[in-house]
Order: sequence, then structure tokens, then C-alpha cells
Amino acid sequence: TRPEVVYRYKVVGPDRDSAELGRQHVDDGPACYAARHDRRWHVFARDVAIRTEADARVREVIVLQLPLSTGGDVFGVVTVQTFRPEGFTDQELRLVATVVEASSPHFAQARSSGRLQPSGPAAAGDIPPTVIAPPAAAQPQPSLAGRTAADVLKDLLRRCAGAGFTTMFLMGVDRGAGSLRGELVSDGEVARELDYALGITSGKFAVPLDDRYNAIARSVREARIVPAPTLYEITRPATDFEKAQSVERLVRGGRSVTLPLVVSGEAAGALVIGPMSEEPSFFAIETVRGYLDDAAKELAGLWQAPR
Repeated sequence: TRPEVVYRYKVVGPDRDSAELGRQHVDDGPACYAARHDRRWHVFARDVAIRTEADARVREVIVLQLPLSTGGDVFGVVTVQTFRPEGFTDQELRLVATVVEASSPHFAQARSSGRLQPSGPAAAGDIPPTVIAPPAAAQPQPSLAGRTAADVLKDLLRRCAGAGFTTMFLMGVDRGAGSLRGELVSDGEVARELDYALGITSGKFAVPLDDRYNAIARSVREARIVPAPTLYEITRPATDFEKAQSVERLVRGGRSVTLPLVVSGEAAGALVIGPMSEEPSFFAIETVRGYLDDAAKELAGLWQAPR
């Protein structure tokens, strides 16, 4: 038997054209390109006829489709459409992809339990119950055996890169020395240049935890998100103003956002997003904060586990 679409959910904008667009067909079934899952997303343009009581006209729509998958099995497709001629920005694409990837396991679990199955008789226009396939078996959860703190932190940087942040680094609290010391940097040429200049992964880059003016130290001490417009504010007193400016020119940006890593109520370090040329959006920072919370929970479990 060939796979069928079980059901669809549609959310449309409040304007008239969006409401009309929601009534028009777009291929989001098992045969659509996004369901092949050979890339994170698929973007294409299509012309749609917008008909109203007053007129009928053709408008171009930019379509973004992303696979819902777990364990390599694609079980759904998310479709987002916009009338904007420029389509979706790179940051929007990465943010939507990250949200879809993070929510896919939850949808898969609900699907396997049958909780998404229609409970009442089909309404007019709905897909008849006769085409509903039995839910797939629940995918096994990956084993955490053998996971280390380093694995958790590397995964954190990878997830943040998926949200569009290509330059980041992690600092750890060295309580014996009363300082924050460099731990890891993200992949990418700019991050490597930053590492060469500051000595992050070698542990040479360190900041006193009680420094009043360093943005990273303030973020950790006060357990809050701290933005900084220049590289000097996150590297002083390890660098002087002139060196910080030269590194800022090297990596083509100086803005950063520091988020504290708090594990079991205790400051363990900080994630620094940047340096970068533009400020990230509120939604992007909130996405990263969610990743940081996930990492903190896993680290708490690892550190509390018997050894």
C-alpha cells in the first residue's frame, strides 16, 4: 500500500489574500521534494490565483517546505508561504528549520501514541478515516550511555550553528583561580581566527570572575543575558583596547551576546554568541536560551550520576 496523508493543519494570516491562499492546494504529501529529506529545507516560487468578489489576479508566492522526521523516517512536512518578493532571509530559514527539528520528536511521539488521530466524524472537506494509516512504531530514544560533558557542549554549539550563529565560544568557571577560562569554539573560519588571536581552546584566554566591566563576567555573576557592542567589553582585561580593535577588524564584527550557563542553580560558565556585525533577533536569542537550558539539564544529570 502506498503512504497517504492522514491529516493537515493550516494556519493563515488575517489579511484577505492569506485567507484565500490557505484554501489553495500546495503539494505537501509523501511525493513532494521536501519529503525526500536530502536537504534541511526546500524553497521554490509558484503563482497562485487570488479570487475575490471584486477581482481575480495572479500573485507570486515563495514556498518553504521542511521535513518532519525522526530516526531518518519522514512522517510529515511543514509548509510556510510568503508574498514577500524577497522570500525568506537566511536567518529565518535557519530559525524555522531549527524549530521544526526540535519539535519533530514531540510530534513523532504524539503520532505514535495516536493522540493526533481525529476523534469525531470527519467534517466536510476532511480526509475520510478510511485512508488513515496505522501509526508508526515509536522510535527508540538514543542512548545517553557514554555521554560526557564535552559531548554535551559540542552538541550545544552545533545546535546554535543550526540556528544561524556561526561564531560562538564557551567559557568555563575556574573557581580555584576565581576566573572564567576558555573552553570551546564553534566550527568555521571566523571562530578559528578568534581562537588563534585569543587562545580560547588552549585555556590562555581567561577573565577574572569579579571584573566589574567585563560583559562575560557580569553575565555569569548576575545570571542574566548581557549584550556588548564591542569586542573589548568581552575580552578586557585579557586584551587592551588596541588589540581588541585589531581582532575585531580581523573577524569583521564586535557585537556579542553572553548567556550564562547555570547548572543545578550554580554558575558553571557562559556561552558567548559572536562576535558578529549585526545584533541577533529576540527570537533567535530565545531559541539559543532553550538550547542552553537543555544542555544545563543534561550536564546536571551527568554530574549527579554515580561514577
